[in-house]
Amino acid sequence: MNRLNYLFKPQSIAIIGASYKDDANSKPILKNLIGSDFNGVVYPVSKSLKSVRGVKTYRNILDIPEAVHLAIIDAEVEELEQIIDDCIAAKTKSAVILSGGFRLEKNGKDVYNRIHAKAKAAKLTILGASSYGFINPRLNLNASHFNGEVLPGKIAFLSQSRSMCSAILNWAAAENVGFSAFVSVGSMMDIPFHELIDYFGSDMHTRSILIYMESLSEARQFMSAARAFARNKPIIVLKSGQTEIGADIIYNHTHQRAAKDAIFQAAFRRAGVLKVDTIEGLFDCAAALSSQPRPNGNRLAIVTNAGAPAVLAVDYLIKNGGQLAKLSEETLAELSAILPDNRFNGNPVDVLSNSTIERYKSAVKICLKDKNVDGVLAILTSQTKSDVQGIAKEITKINNTTNKTLIASCVGELTRKDISQVLIDGNIPTYCFPESAVYSFLKMYEFNRNIELLYETPNRIPQAFNFNKTTVQEVIDTAFANDRNYLTAAEGHQLLRAYEIPTLDTFHVQNEAEAVAIANKIGYPVVLEANLPNVKSKTETGTIALNLEDDYAVRKAWKKVVAIAKTHHENAENEFIFIQKMIQKRYELAIGTEKTTDLGPVISFGMGGIAVDLFNDLNFGIPPLNMALAQRIVENTKVYKMLNGYGGLPKVDMDSILLLLNKISYLIADFPQLQTIKLNPFSVDEHGGFVLDYDILLDESLKNKKIKPYRHLIVSPYPAKYTKTVILKNGQKAVLRPIKPEDEPMQRKMMERSSENTIFLRFFTTSFEVTHDFLTKFTNIDYSREMAIVAEMEENGERLLAGVVRIIGDSEGFSAEYAIAVADPWQGLGLGRHLTEYILEVAKDMGFDRVEATLLRQNSGMKAVLLKYGFTVEVEDMETLNAYLEL
Repeated sequence: MNRLNYLFKPQSIAIIGASYKDDANSKPILKNLIGSDFNGVVYPVSKSLKSVRGVKTYRNILDIPEAVHLAIIDAEVEELEQIIDDCIAAKTKSAVILSGGFRLEKNGKDVYNRIHAKAKAAKLTILGASSYGFINPRLNLNASHFNGEVLPGKIAFLSQSRSMCSAILNWAAAENVGFSAFVSVGSMMDIPFHELIDYFGSDMHTRSILIYMESLSEARQFMSAARAFARNKPIIVLKSGQTEIGADIIYNHTHQRAAKDAIFQAAFRRAGVLKVDTIEGLFDCAAALSSQPRPNGNRLAIVTNAGAPAVLAVDYLIKNGGQLAKLSEETLAELSAILPDNRFNGNPVDVLSNSTIERYKSAVKICLKDKNVDGVLAILTSQTKSDVQGIAKEITKINNTTNKTLIASCVGELTRKDISQVLIDGNIPTYCFPESAVYSFLKMYEFNRNIELLYETPNRIPQAFNFNKTTVQEVIDTAFANDRNYLTAAEGHQLLRAYEIPTLDTFHVQNEAEAVAIANKIGYPVVLEANLPNVKSKTETGTIALNLEDDYAVRKAWKKVVAIAKTHHENAENEFIFIQKMIQKRYELAIGTEKTTDLGPVISFGMGGIAVDLFNDLNFGIPPLNMALAQRIVENTKVYKMLNGYGGLPKVDMDSILLLLNKISYLIADFPQLQTIKLNPFSVDEHGGFVLDYDILLDESLKNKKIKPYRHLIVSPYPAKYTKTVILKNGQKAVLRPIKPEDEPMQRKMMERSSENTIFLRFFTTSFEVTHDFLTKFTNIDYSREMAIVAEMEENGERLLAGVVRIIGDSEGFSAEYAIAVADPWQGLGLGRHLTEYILEVAKDMGFDRVEATLLRQNSGMKAVLLKYGFTVEVEDMETLNAYLEL
């Protein structure tokens, strides 16, 4: 049984610190639970009261005659440790700690840490501390401070801020928004976001997960959980601290320093998570994504019976990166036929204030069938000459006949009251203001783009590169051995060349005469620079001289650059002065990496040279990358239009940029010791490019430490190392390898070639439909928590899947659940044994301690295989067996 069931679905609750006092956290919870429709037992615990709301109290949880599932605790910080001890002694399963203020109390941090350690050791699940409580409307369970009505619904809402909860619940009540669960996570002592995503992602009553987030710990596990569920259940996050000042306020509140907002945006994109900017946006996007098909593009057509709101919609659309759909000639002709001749001039389609139901309906239908249109916004205003409610009813009928996005804006409160419910009942998201409707449309498109990224599976091992890891390791070891956290220019050049990163030859010079001699050797013009550690900008400090045309210019630059360099480092003349050929290409780009505390290494790309600070045109990506993921990073910058041939200029060699991003991605994935890499500028044109300047710093905390490969990344690369070939009993070859998203068509064919009995033995049922959503759960996985090994065959030139074996890890990475299926044509050939033997090797390599399996009692063949490999097989119930193996 999932441990969170005792928390969110308890059959018995103890309220410790039960009190009538107005300032008591327990008072509203007592009111919500005692005498409510909650179908469970409530035990108030109080040292001073004999009864509460007519219910007998107990002085201590140890006095309660049964072990309770949930303890809700309201107590002073200094009392909490003893209360937790009592809960553990009473065999309580879970607790909600309402109390906060640990940071304000003497020894509060120590108390907090001891409580956490004790609870973890005793397997006592804790929500909080500093929690507002939680609500499970379906069970009539309101274990929160909120005393208003909370409707059941399909949204699981998780809030990291206690103070936000009341406001959101009041707003939701006014807007008739319901929840499958409402959870105030507080300080998240014990239950991280990823465990809640796992829980509600598997909950049949939850359609989407909404999060108000201030900070994120255990980012790797969060990304893993989000990627596992985002395709089928939208995860939408409102991340506060989007500015430096906001981030500082959060740090003062949580003592956790968060990465830049743009870096969070990159991480969320990679996890298939949608990031929004407002509370209203959370719920608007949830409603839209749960009721409408996602748009494949950002081209919007607008049908309206009033001019002004349409103009507002267009302005918002264009300013925020959307496109006003360019209607086809055929569409324009059809619209001209139904609209007044002298008023129609394209998109937006103004059907006029006196529009009939037929005219409005026809305009929407015509726009929806245009291949240049990804979605339609229907704007309705209350006009005295139109039957707006009748129009709304007809639009809902159209909604059932299209696979494109259809949204509406009912402008004005009176119109909303009269009409919006008609549209909402017809599964058309409806907004008071047109800007809100356009915002949701663009966010739906963004979400669709994010989901596409889940299908990108970069390889762990580069296929087209010849990297020299030994050289890089030697460079890093040398720097650490010399107690340096930076690489010299020569070391940096050596490191970059080892990963095939194009750099110019750079020459170390120690005096003026040597500088002139080298300049004459390589040819003018040249660049003279001081590569000083920890100096942010060579241009601002004057430690670089560009475009030196002759000996005189070099001598003059030497005197100036060295003089300035010595103010930063007394030995600059002997160690840090370099000269290289001056190269000028059309564009200067900045490519860099940094290792953040909460999100691991990230890659940045944008405009380079001095423009990197002036325009701040940077976009971020999360390694590992492939060409498609690198392309997404580049195209989300302002400079991308210029690189793509803006103004008639030649298009840049885009592959050289994308390959460089990939090489950098492999470099930081292979070497967690790299703290930052700054390549600025990367000078590039249609003929390729070179890195002209670089600065590389190391993470001193990793000196002489070994890290398990790729554990510093928050996204696991495709584990190509788990690939081998086996020979079946009939002599056929089978390639065993990890599954990929693109295997979906072959997985479908494999199931089609499996008998009803085979399907039943694998899934314990045959009553399901093999849909795209069903198959993506099996083919698109996160390799850090799950592994599926397929057996790929070739018959008559066609690639086929003959079998799949899978392990799915628990939230703590301790045990993994095993399952296997072999299609009928390949049964009896030893494939099941090959797959089982191999997945057990993989499970051990992934760090699992135990593998478990549940099988039907009649599955004698599978039982024999498991016994062969040392599983203990026990009877679980009348129909199933439970098997386990300690690795």
